[in-house]
Amino acid sequence: MTPKREVVIFHMPGCASCRAAGHFFSTRGFEVRWHDVSQSMAAKREMLAKAPGNRSVPVICFGELIKIGWQPEFWRGLLEENR
Repeated sequence: MTPKREVVIFHMPGCASCRAAGHFFSTRGFEVRWHDVSQSMAAKREMLAKAPGNRSVPVICFGELIKIGWQPEFWRGLLEENR
């Protein structure tokens, strides 16, 4: 059995980069868990704990890896290495 592929994206409504990141992961079979930092203070606190001092979205959590901003080339390279 293959391990569950999951990614967490801290986002805000209307964020085009957030939508692009979600689409990227979902089309590759990942379960995408969304945390809206504009509607949830708990989500905002969690994002700030994972990315101290950061005020921009998306913040993408893949296991222990945390990346701020949408960098599709980084993720393409990372996923190719893990196949």
